[in-house]
Amino acid sequence: MSIIKDRDTMCIVVFTLYSAMNYLLSKKYSCLRCENKYKYKRELIQHQSSKCGVPPKFYCSECQKSFKQSTNYKLHMMKIHCNFNQY
Repeated sequence: MSIIKDRDTMCIVVFTLYSAMNYLLSKKYSCLRCENKYKYKRELIQHQSSKCGVPPKFYCSECQKSFKQSTNYKLHMMKIHCNFNQY
């Protein structure tokens, strides 16, 4: 029984590693500014036109971390600084 369990565990580990490697290798479009990688060219174009190189608009007053989206800023404040009522 323990042999099958170990074999099953090994299969899961191998499959997970194979899937992760396959996922990373499938990303063939790289941003020259920030080195992010994308599977599809349209994702790279969208990234370059709306995200990459855009300065952050939101700054945490407690730790000086910056955010481009208000949602990420609010999540940061709730998770890191526990300021639930302020935002």
